[in-house]
Amino acid sequence: MWQATGLNLGIAALVLFPFALFEAASNVWWRSVSGEAWGGLIYAAVVGGVVSTALWGRSMVRLGSRQTMVYAYLEPVSAVVLAAILLGESLSATRAGGAFLTLLGVWLASDSGSVSN
Repeated sequence: MWQATGLNLGIAALVLFPFALFEAASNVWWRSVSGEAWGGLIYAAVVGGVVSTALWGRSMVRLGSRQTMVYAYLEPVSAVVLAAILLGESLSATRAGGAFLTLLGVWLASDSGSVSN
């Protein structure tokens, strides 16, 4: 699993690196990039890239593709909730209703919520 994750991220890095290098060399004033920005980049790469991909692969092995894909629908719900908690974003009735329907759909599609196991 870890080898597949590393290979996946390595290939993506090789494909995207030339584009990023060109853009970074021509459009970024490197001395103005703060330590906080570098920390955010490292966090996003490690947690958002490596850890999440490894957990996704582990879930595919343990739960199978059907169960793993069902839980992919929780990502937007968690983003809305975290934005409300951490950033003070408003949680409108429409968003709350969408989150509820998403959670209901995940529950119905999961093994625990399905009627025909």
